[in-house]
Amino acid sequence: MKNILDNLEDLVKESPEIVLKRKLIDEPYNTILGMVRRGKKPQKVDDLKNELVYSIFDINKDESLRMQSGDHISKPYVNNLVIIQGKTIPTNYLFQNLFSSKLNFPEKNKYSSIDSFLRKAGKNMVENVFGEETSKVFKYSYEKHLQTKIMRAMTNTYFSHPVRVAHAIKSDKLSQEYVLLAFLHDIIEETQKYRKKKIENITKKMKDAPTSEKYSKVIVKINNQIKNPPELNEIMELFYRDQELGKNIIKPLLAISNYKNKKYSNYIKDMFDYSKKCVQKGEGKQFPCDRAIIVKLYDAIDNTQTLVGTSGNAQLKRLRRNVILGDYTYHFLDQNHISKKDKPLIWKGLKNLIYFSAINADKFDRLYSLESKLNVDQKLMEDHYDKSFIYASTLFSEINQGIRSLAEKVLPKEILKNLYNKK
Repeated sequence: MKNILDNLEDLVKESPEIVLKRKLIDEPYNTILGMVRRGKKPQKVDDLKNELVYSIFDINKDESLRMQSGDHISKPYVNNLVIIQGKTIPTNYLFQNLFSSKLNFPEKNKYSSIDSFLRKAGKNMVENVFGEETSKVFKYSYEKHLQTKIMRAMTNTYFSHPVRVAHAIKSDKLSQEYVLLAFLHDIIEETQKYRKKKIENITKKMKDAPTSEKYSKVIVKINNQIKNPPELNEIMELFYRDQELGKNIIKPLLAISNYKNKKYSNYIKDMFDYSKKCVQKGEGKQFPCDRAIIVKLYDAIDNTQTLVGTSGNAQLKRLRRNVILGDYTYHFLDQNHISKKDKPLIWKGLKNLIYFSAINADKFDRLYSLESKLNVDQKLMEDHYDKSFIYASTLFSEINQGIRSLAEKVLPKEILKNLYNKK
């Protein structure tokens, strides 16, 4: 019988895309559901990360540890361990090194026999799916998102979102620059939010210790990072061997990142202004002018496809943003006389965005409309709750109309019939 590492090696060599797609793209939400069903409510990111390690490696941790140690290990400790080839290894260590591309660990390290395999396996798996020279950016993106500790709906961690966006882009046979931009597209924005949150938390602590100089120095340091995000230099350092590639990614990355926290409509306007200037300057060959737009469309599509299970407020916010993005994209294409033959992927992204938005908007419109009628007619709730349902129903109805108007301009007649003639 083959040992675990041999089986994993075969898996990575033979079907890396299947492994990555199944475990990191399709199943993170099921990972959470499985934990909850077993009575293990995830309390923090590490709980989910551990569970994903067992899922990727297909190891039954409870049986594995019982064979080695009986029932003598305390439960919190067990939850952070896995046994491979008779060695007990912390899952945190395992997951961090799974996507590492460095191979120069000292031989004295007690996990050295597994280190080399993990790095090669992770690098193989990522680069077989996403292309050459993508594993460094993949790992950097993972670590940066881990730092922010921001959880996303329908995923085990935030990192599943850029992986899915990059996978969709790669599936449409776009070049490496688009894939790398997809991995990086949320980093500056999310780290800036994280820093602002840190300042808020420190400010609260200062109320209890208003004279503390330590807090003041930390706030000054974080504010400097907000003004000049260190991620820009870090990303350029990732491309130290290919500075041209780094420059090609930084420009659209700045265009796609709302790190200055502008109003969404102003941010999207600026993104399209960047694309127009890019065309006017004739930079299309060096910096393809559609890069930011395409990645933004794929990003919005993924966010729309994962709306189930989020709050009504999150649903409204996302669909309202989709109307703005869809509107700007359509006018950009229309005013610049860009046909489907000229930019097929922008048109495809716009159609998909409107299609998935229309499905969700119609569903939520009908749902909230029904809720508002039930709560008014049957007096199931107090007056102020009745009004909130009516208000939400009105907002969803307005958004649905906006998306429907876009759908009539963008979607083929057959799809429109299927969307709006179901009743």
